[in-house]
Amino acid sequence: MYYITAIHLEEGEEHKHIKEVKLFDSLSERKWSWLVEDVIVQLRILPDTVYVKDRDKDISVVIVEATPPYIRAKADGKLTNNLLELPRY
Repeated sequence: MYYITAIHLEEGEEHKHIKEVKLFDSLSERKWSWLVEDVIVQLRILPDTVYVKDRDKDISVVIVEATPPYIRAKADGKLTNNLLELPRY
């Protein structure tokens, strides 16, 4: 499983949006960064592989099908702001 550990925001026309994320692979313990577009590709190929931690709970990261698509955390069937609560870089 991949965990998003930090986010990089970029100015948008109306508000800031997540442009890039830092990830941690819980199996290999490898750390790296991906553009949000890369996360979306990963989730399209292998859904349920990207998460964010909320205390001891794993929260799924999902694709919001908009133009352009973007990512959000989803807990208990509801979209959350867990990604925006992560450290920034």
